Amino acid sequence: ERSSSIENSYNDRFIEWWTHEDVLNFLHDKRLDVIRTLFEYEQQFDGHSLYILYKQCQSDTQSTYQVLNTQLNQLHDRTLPYFAYIHFVSELEKQFNPVDIKQYIRYLLWIIYAKIRQKVF
Repeated sequence: ERSSSIENSYNDRFIEWWTHEDVLNFLHDKRLDVIRTLFEYEQQFDGHSLYILYKQCQSDTQSTYQVLNTQLNQLHDRTLPYFAYIHFVSELEKQFNPVDIKQYIRYLLWIIYAKIRQKVF
């Protein structure tokens, strides 16, 4: 069993720099093994390829789902559950759009200000 520091080493790099192994680890960690099976033997499928797939998912969700589902069916005789596809897109979105720290700090300051104001007035 691999250690979690090895499994999550992809988190230390921009997704576009991920290796093929990083992509597989990410999909495994996010419990997306059904999608992982599509890329296991595609050695050239790295982080940049994942980024291009993510852009395709954004621009044409339904068509991209159909392509992935067809590939999974042809290569592995399996069906891609639509909710697994949505989970996949959601996890990619989180990777590409992490919570904005400035927005989070402003939110915390607003809460602190509101609490202070309640006690003073």
